[in-house]
Amino acid sequence: MTFKNVNVIVYHASHPVFNISTLVQIAGRVGRNIKYTSGDVYFIDKKLSKQAKQCQQFIQEKNDA
Repeated sequence: MTFKNVNVIVYHASHPVFNISTLVQIAGRVGRNIKYTSGDVYFIDKKLSKQAKQCQQFIQEKNDA
């Protein structure tokens, strides 16, 4: 599902259900409307998981390409 002008929060982002692919897909919901091409994605937990760090790095690399 796609919503216009949305930011995303993944609460308890280190939960095992959130692997790198899942986090990338969730983050990909942001900025999908031609009028609203940007937004924020927040991974919230006590400690940033390896998967969340990898997701952040992956997205940054793709945006720089």
